[in-house]
Amino acid sequence: MEMEPIAQFDELYSISDLHMGGATPARQIFDQGPLLAAWIGGLTKKKVTTNGLALVINGDMVDFLAEDGATYFDPEGAVKKLSRIAKDASFKPVWDALREFVKTPQRQLIVTMGNHDLELSLPWVREALLTTLSNGEAAARGRITLQMDGGGYRCRVGAASVYCVHGNDVDSWNLTDYEHLRRLGRDLWQGLNIEPWVPNAGTQLVIDVMNAIKHKFAFVDLLKPENEAVIPVLAALDTSAVNHQNLDSAIGVARRLTWDKVRRRLGFLSAGQGESAPQHAPGAMLADVLQNSPVLSSAIAKSSVKAPQQKAQQQDVVQQLLNNAHNALKGQAPATGAKPAEEFLGLGSAIVSLFKGKSKSEVLRSYLQELKDDQSFEITHADETFERTDETISANIDIVITGHTHQEKALRRRGGGMYYNSGTWVRLIQLEDDVLDSDTQFAKAFDAFSNGSMTVLDQCQAPPLVKRKPAFVSIVNENGVTKAFLNHVEPVANKEPVANKPNATTFSVVPGSEFSR
Repeated sequence: MEMEPIAQFDELYSISDLHMGGATPARQIFDQGPLLAAWIGGLTKKKVTTNGLALVINGDMVDFLAEDGATYFDPEGAVKKLSRIAKDASFKPVWDALREFVKTPQRQLIVTMGNHDLELSLPWVREALLTTLSNGEAAARGRITLQMDGGGYRCRVGAASVYCVHGNDVDSWNLTDYEHLRRLGRDLWQGLNIEPWVPNAGTQLVIDVMNAIKHKFAFVDLLKPENEAVIPVLAALDTSAVNHQNLDSAIGVARRLTWDKVRRRLGFLSAGQGESAPQHAPGAMLADVLQNSPVLSSAIAKSSVKAPQQKAQQQDVVQQLLNNAHNALKGQAPATGAKPAEEFLGLGSAIVSLFKGKSKSEVLRSYLQELKDDQSFEITHADETFERTDETISANIDIVITGHTHQEKALRRRGGGMYYNSGTWVRLIQLEDDVLDSDTQFAKAFDAFSNGSMTVLDQCQAPPLVKRKPAFVSIVNENGVTKAFLNHVEPVANKEPVANKPNATTFSVVPGSEFSR
C-alpha cells in the first residue's frame, strides 16, 4: 500500500555511523571531519532538478556513549554533550558543512536515530539538535527532518520506493524499547516521575565493560567482527580487561534472548523449549560470546560425537570448556576430572592452548585464525542484519538502506529490490589472512595491539591494521530511470580535503552494487 503524502526527491545520499563523540582525539574513532565536510560541501553546491536532493544520516550520527561521564541513558546531560560534540575541533567541520547544506534551497537533511544516540528521541534534545543545525533560521530548520521513533524514513526517488533505518532492531544485543523512550520523554517533559530506563545488553556492554577497557586499549571499538574478535584479543592482551563480574553484569536484559538463541543453534535447546539462563552462572556473558563465535560452532560441527545418546556428554564437555576458559582468564587452572574437551571436539584452539603454556601471541593467533573464513567484510555476503531486515520489511520496497554493523553491503532483496548497508566513516580493523598466516607479521600486529594507542595502530604499516572505508549510498533519478550505487569517498590525490570545495573529494562506485528501476 502506498502512503501519501510521501517525500519525493530526484537524488538521495545516505551515510551512517559517524560516531562523533569522545573528549579527546585519542578516544575518537571518527577522524575524517575534513573529508566528510568536503563531501557534504559537494552536495551543497551540486546542481539539482525539480524535486531536489536529500542527505540521510542513518543513525549513530553522534555517540553519547563515548562521552566522558557516559551513562546508559542521560536525559539531563545530553544537551550539554551534544553542544560539546558540535564544537569539538575534530567534528566542527562536519557541523559547519551541515549548516551550509540546510541553508541551501532544494536540500533536505534527514537524521534517523541509532543505538548510540538514543537521547535524540527526547523533545528537548531534538530541539537542541534542530537549533544547532539551523542556527535558528526558520527556512533552514524547515529543511531538517528528524526521525527518532524507530520507524525509519520512507520516501521516493524517481520511480523507486526507499526506506532508511539504522538496523539495530534486528540485533538482539541492541534492541530499543521505543515506547518506553516515548513515555519517558513525555513524563520528564511534564515534570513527572519516570520509570527507570533499562538498557539493552549492547549498551550495558559499552558502559560497564568497554568504556573502562578503552582507557587502556583505545582501539577496542574498531575490531570487527565484534563478538569473535574483541573478547579473545583483550583476553590475550590483558587478563584483567576481561573481568567476569563486569562481563556478567553486561548480559542484563538480553540474557534470555542470547542464551536460548545460542543453545538452540548449537542443538542443546529444542525449538519451543524456553529455558532461562542461570542468573548467576560464572562468566555467563563470556559463555554467550564464546558460544556465539564461529570458533566454537565450527569445533562442534567437526566433533567426532555423532550418536544421539552422546549429546548430553557433548553438552557437558562444552560446559567444561566454557568453565575452563573462564578460569583461565582469571589465571586459575582448568577443572580436573573430566575428559579433555579436544577428545570430543577436535579442538586445537586458543581456549585449550591457554592451559598448555603457549604465549599470549600464539594463543591469540591460533584463535583468530578461525576467522580466516569470516565473510563479514564481503560486500555481497548476506549477514544476519540483511537476512532479518529483508524478512521484516515489505518486499514491495525497492531500496532498503541500513547501517549499524559498520560493514558495507550491496545485496539483492528477495522481491527483486536492493539492500544496502552504508558502512561507516570510523576506522576499522580487519585482520587479513597474510597477517594471521605469518608469525612475524602477527607478532608486529600483537605489539601494536599491546601498546593500546590508536596513534600506534594508525602508524602501523607493516602490516597495515587500520582501514578507512568511508562509504555512502547514492540514489539518482536520471531521465526517468532510478539508479542506486554503493560508493567510496576518497580525498583528491595530493590535496588536503577542504570543506565546502567540490573538488576536494572524489568517489568510486563499488563494482556490482548498481540497481536500476
